[in-house]
Amino acid sequence: MKHFVWSKTLMVHTLLIVGIISFVLSGQVQAALYCNAGNCAHVQSENVLVSPIIYYGWGLDFIVKDFNYTWAHIPVPLPYTTTKGVNYVQAEVQVNGTYGKVSEVHVYSGGALLGKFNVSWVGPNNNYFVKLNFGSVKTVSGPISISLKCETGDGSTRFTIKRACANLANK
Repeated sequence: MKHFVWSKTLMVHTLLIVGIISFVLSGQVQAALYCNAGNCAHVQSENVLVSPIIYYGWGLDFIVKDFNYTWAHIPVPLPYTTTKGVNYVQAEVQVNGTYGKVSEVHVYSGGALLGKFNVSWVGPNNNYFVKLNFGSVKTVSGPISISLKCETGDGSTRFTIKRACANLANK
């Protein structure tokens, strides 16, 4: 039985190929999606609600009175980094009312506005899990906060906040 013996030339070529593959793969975008459950959300103006906020293990529910609005703010904790930024966020919300909608989404990092999105997530009984792309990687200076403007028209509307996510990618 013959044993395979590595020649110096074969070993050098193999190491060279492995090195080239490692170099090429190290330049690829490494990304990670960080999410937070909706029960971490905070409703800004509770005085426009029909009843107290209901907290679940996975999210929260609140009902906004006719012709009013409030903001729901969802924090998304991120690890500290100087080499990565955020290229998109996601939010999942259910709108349960004929005249209610989420009309704006604002994204903040450490108090700085990263982006504003005009949306039209309307009811009744529609669940939205939407990806909002910045178009480029935005530098972050701390945790992300995703704010949803929840407004109503002629009729109160129940909003269910389920989760919010931010994608951390190489700059």
